[in-house]
Amino acid sequence: MTNYETLKKRILAMKLGQRATIYVSGGGTKINVLKPANVPSNLKNSKKYNPKKNFRILLLKKGKSEFAPNHMRFMIDLDLKRRENPQKTKVLFSAIEDIYNGADPLKYRTKLSHHFDGEIETSFTDLCLSQLFMLEQDINYNFGKIKPPKAYMMGYIRMIRTGEYEIDKLLWSSLRNPPSKKFRI
Repeated sequence: MTNYETLKKRILAMKLGQRATIYVSGGGTKINVLKPANVPSNLKNSKKYNPKKNFRILLLKKGKSEFAPNHMRFMIDLDLKRRENPQKTKVLFSAIEDIYNGADPLKYRTKLSHHFDGEIETSFTDLCLSQLFMLEQDINYNFGKIKPPKAYMMGYIRMIRTGEYEIDKLLWSSLRNPPSKKFRI
């Protein structure tokens, strides 16, 4: 079971330097979490981070080196999928809303089996990443003004879902400003 609260407790219980595979997505992609021993100094607001709570999200694809996907890459993938097939993405965006409300991504594995020609990651991988990015915000950004902190990420996901905003402007804004209040509620 990997619902939101269970996964949050699991990540918080990890020891510094520990790595864990959280999900295995289509094609054998592993979605890992690493609890680094130190908070990187180049991280925005790094002095406010608690090293015991900080964690990194990592992807390991067959035949490739492990890397840390960022929020922008994830949001670009959602936008590419929405542009390619708005009907298919309704299932994905609905599942992400459920994840925001605490659901387990594994519940949606079969519902998200469709492929998009322009996708960066599978829809299931995106769903798992959405949960981990929201957890990252809830665990590490409790000093911000947005409550709950995961509403910051979810607000931008909702903005992508509408298709009203150009992705470059949306990404630029996501680095500097919280999403409009109407998308956070």
